[in-house]
Amino acid sequence: MKDLKISYDNESGKRINVEYDTIMDFTDVMESDEVDIPMMDYENVEADFFENPLNHKHFDTIEDLYNHCKMIGENMNKVKVIITTLDEFGEEIEEIIKECDTKEEAECFVLEHEQDFADNSEIYSVYIEE
Repeated sequence: MKDLKISYDNESGKRINVEYDTIMDFTDVMESDEVDIPMMDYENVEADFFENPLNHKHFDTIEDLYNHCKMIGENMNKVKVIITTLDEFGEEIEEIIKECDTKEEAECFVLEHEQDFADNSEIYSVYIEE
C-alpha cells in the first residue's frame, strides 16, 4: 500500500504520476539534494492519501502539497492526552484534550489537572497515547 500517490503537470505540461510508500518519504525527497524531484512550482497537483478515495485532495502547487504533508508529519509526532467518557448508553467516547511535544509534557499536564479529572464524574479514564 502506498500512503501517497500524486500527479502533477511539469514545466512542459506533461502529466507526471509518482507514488510514495509514506508521506514522510515524499517530504524527505523534497528536502533532499536529489536532482530528479518535482519542482515546488509545478501546478495542478492531485494527491491520494492512504489509497482512500475519500482522502483525495487538489493542491495548486507541489509546494502546497509539501506544506500539507509537513503539517501531517508534525501532528503524527504529537503525544496526546485523551479522556474517555461514557455516553447515555454506556459506550466509551474518546476525546483528545491536549497534544504535547513530549511524553513528559503530557505527564505533567495530567498531573497538573489530576484533581480536575477526579472531580469530573463524567470522566471514565485519562491516558497518554504516543
